[in-house]
Amino acid sequence: MPKVLSLKKSQTQSSKGQKAITQFFKAAPNSISTPLNPEKQEPLFVKRKATSPVLVESICNSTAKSSPIKENIIENHVKRCKIQKDYFVKDSKKVLVESILDDLPDRPCSNDSALNRRSPLTAIYNENHGESKLSCKNTESSLSSMKLLRTPEKCSKNGQSISYSPKSMVEKSPRRKFANKSREESSPSKCGSTIKLLEFDNAGENTDDLFADEWDLNELNENTREDLDLTIMQRCEVLSVKCHPTKLELRLKNNVDSQCTCCIEGVWMNTPIQSGEIISILASKNSAGQYFVNNNYGLLSLRPDHLISTTSVVAGVFCKRKAVLQERWKGIDAANVAMTIGILIHELVQKALTQNIKKASDLRQSCAHIIKESLHMLYDAGINEKEAKTNMEQYITPLEDFMQTYYSKNPLHHKAKWNGRIENVLDIEENMCCPELGLKGKIDATLQVTIQEKKGESREIVPLELKSGKASGSVEHRGQLVLYGMMMSIQRNEDPAITIQRGLLLYLKEQVDVREVSCGYPERRDLLLLRNELVQHLASGPQSVKTELMDIEDAAKTLQQSLPEPVHHHNACSKCPYLTICSLHLWHTNDVIVSESHPLAKLRDTALGHLSSTHVSYFLHWTSLLKLEEMAQMSNSPLHALWTVSPENRAKRGTCSANLKLLR
Repeated sequence: MPKVLSLKKSQTQSSKGQKAITQFFKAAPNSISTPLNPEKQEPLFVKRKATSPVLVESICNSTAKSSPIKENIIENHVKRCKIQKDYFVKDSKKVLVESILDDLPDRPCSNDSALNRRSPLTAIYNENHGESKLSCKNTESSLSSMKLLRTPEKCSKNGQSISYSPKSMVEKSPRRKFANKSREESSPSKCGSTIKLLEFDNAGENTDDLFADEWDLNELNENTREDLDLTIMQRCEVLSVKCHPTKLELRLKNNVDSQCTCCIEGVWMNTPIQSGEIISILASKNSAGQYFVNNNYGLLSLRPDHLISTTSVVAGVFCKRKAVLQERWKGIDAANVAMTIGILIHELVQKALTQNIKKASDLRQSCAHIIKESLHMLYDAGINEKEAKTNMEQYITPLEDFMQTYYSKNPLHHKAKWNGRIENVLDIEENMCCPELGLKGKIDATLQVTIQEKKGESREIVPLELKSGKASGSVEHRGQLVLYGMMMSIQRNEDPAITIQRGLLLYLKEQVDVREVSCGYPERRDLLLLRNELVQHLASGPQSVKTELMDIEDAAKTLQQSLPEPVHHHNACSKCPYLTICSLHLWHTNDVIVSESHPLAKLRDTALGHLSSTHVSYFLHWTSLLKLEEMAQMSNSPLHALWTVSPENRAKRGTCSANLKLLR
């Protein structure tokens, strides 16, 4: 047990020959003398809170400032002190720790040295700290460099005697050492202080900065880099997302490790973005140099590696649930009369454009030839050749007028509803894939046209979309051309958000109706937001279920198709080709809940009455296995490798033949 130094308090004056306790705080001696033998006395303890440490350079034994409350710290009012020694060996260097606990009264004292008044937080400087000595027992080395640190202590109330329990000082981290000589820390306390003397390495080798283990400068540099240009469409990974009341702050990184910060505002905040997501983004800079996407400018495509057809996107304008099912179960709605006749009309118009057929007799001959080549399609739809020819006849005369009015050297301007003419047919059924927007589509015809304007003629390349139904000019029809225009703008390295784009909408049922479609930024923004809603049900994200380590049967049970809420429209639901599949997911999976008054509740028997529970279980199990197979295929040979992996790397994997040349 360590011995306790006890000095009885003198109420009037100091004992004769008694040494002032301030001598113990001044400096470390070169040799340590024999410790004092204190008296033992039972104290009364009171806990108190510790105050913050204050750095003190050294202790002076000459002139220094003192606080008005605590002057000349220990002459007449000496408290008990305890000296405890702990030895630490780190890297073959011995550290001597001496803990001195004392209690200081909050009233003025006298001392031999003349001390001026000072603030409790004012540092005391030692001018002759080599003269005073502190004696300790069993000292093995002399103190060369000192550090004083005030720590929490226990004191008594009303000036009663005090005592302290021994405490060992444990070094928090070897990196906390530093070799500044004659540096001490101190903090004021109400009843006294605990002072610990530490010996540090004098050589100053292998020492780090005080904050070296808390600050990662490389990480700070990474978070402040702004070398990613978002004024052009960029495919980025979301590193972090910070949510604010009026915006989302995204930290982004592209494939070449360029980074920047972008703020998402307005309706774009409804897009569920998480860390690890892949997005394609186009933003603008404000006056402060901050990238932003708001209601007035910018585009953001969620999970752009999953390409959704433009037909499915515009179908979601009326019913998002049907759009997802249409994208997942392609071809189910093709085996009906209207769809079959529409496909045949498309082939007839494309043949007339490519072969420049303008006479009705030639068009009828081409129609008969197309019907004979499509017998299998007619059989699937349940119609014969005569019915098909009758249905197509009503399109022959309008198609003849269209060719003579808009695709002729001598166009009939008096019949024209559109101030332009077709100069050339560039492509038919052009397949377009746009990973920047996450879209794909098949343009009926890509035309080079001349448009008459007030400023004169202008030559444009526009998409043509043919509709075999009534001339409704619906949002779905116009939206399809808007998406085509955005994809063509990116193909021409133009801004898809603000570039002026045109498209032609052609209706041929009963009469010719050509409409030019153009749009502003709001329509483009809303269609891309709709696409982002659909992709959440079609493509897996960073928080999706991982099935690599799961049994195939267990994985199949968890991989049910998620669907949006159904539309509340009895007539549309009753005629929907996806009614049975929609009802299967609604009533036999963890899908949305609808009320008894919903049209799908009334159509339940019509949609599922012919199916047994075995049929339902088989269908759900089969669809889950299909989804599991799709996920495995995407992980092994993903489609997005075509635009995210170089041809040389894909050639090494054996998925392509690079650097081929076309020889004519």
